[in-house]
Parts: sequence; structure tokens; C-alpha cells
Amino acid sequence: MTENREQGLALVWIDSTGARILRWRGRVITETIESDVPPHTRGTAHVRHDPRDRHGGSGRGQDDAERRRNEHLRAFLGAVADRLAADERVEILGTGTVGERLARLLRRRSAKHGTQSVEVTRSLALTNRQLAARLRQRLGLERRRPTVGAYRWSGKLPRTRSGAVIGPRRVIEKEPSSLASDADG
Repeated sequence: MTENREQGLALVWIDSTGARILRWRGRVITETIESDVPPHTRGTAHVRHDPRDRHGGSGRGQDDAERRRNEHLRAFLGAVADRLAADERVEILGTGTVGERLARLLRRRSAKHGTQSVEVTRSLALTNRQLAARLRQRLGLERRRPTVGAYRWSGKLPRTRSGAVIGPRRVIEKEPSSLASDADG
């Protein structure tokens, strides 16, 4: 695995509440960006009817709120895009259309400045561990071995300061279950 390939991929999970950018630098590095984008507003319960307005009211208040939301969203997407390098391959994951808007912004920027590869995938909300596993998989790195439960240790055994070996419980040292001893007898 070449160092260039490992450092050339950024995995971005994004929605309107925030973004997480994951990169590989010998280990997974996670950067979190919080958003101040207000939520979508709903229609009001009472609509004043003015004969000059279209059917259902003017909706001017809602249009203003939506304009403000879009302004905040553009600033947020710009902040996320600024944290991504122009020559970096980017995979964007997310639940809504915010990821697609980020991809359009990155493609417009890469047309002017570099050759950035952008891929968008719809995804449910993922934990940091799930995102890290996806990043390792995309880079073709080995899966992390489980470190809990009964397993065989494949590396050098850790030692305490006094020199005693701290070994994990081995599979062959497991106690026989009570069901197995009842079946034998």
C-alpha cells in the first residue's frame, strides 16, 4: 500500500447539523465540524388572507426563514469544503441532500483548481467506528482484529513494568460448559 494512496482519501459524513471528516494518517483521524444551520420551518397555524396575495397567503415569512437557512447552509458547506484538499479523493455519506450540495460545490471548485474525485452515497447515520471501518475498507487495509472475548493472541504479548506477561485468555484454556459435562456423563 503506497503512502500516497493512504493519504489521498477523505470520508465525509454530513447532514445539516454537522459533518465528520475521516482521514488515514497511520491511524484514523476524525475532524468534527458543527453547524449553525437552523431547521426547516413549518407553515404557521394562522394565515392572514390578503386579496393581493396568491392562494394560501403570501408565505413571505417562510421565504425569509428559508433564505436565512440557505445562507447558513452555504457558509457551512464552504467551511467543510475548505477543509478538503483539492487533490483529495472524497466520499460523501449522508441522509439528505446536503451531501449532494457539498459534492456540487466540490466539483465546481475542482473544475477551477484541481482534479478532485467526488463520490456521493446515501447512508443512514453511522457511528465513528462504522465510518472508520468503511475508510479502512476503501483503502484496502486489513480489518481490525477483535480484542475482546476468547481469542488467540497473534502478536507479542504485553508485559507489566515488573516483567510479568499479560496474556489474554486463550481459547484452549476456556472452562468446559456445564452442558458439555452433562452430555458426557
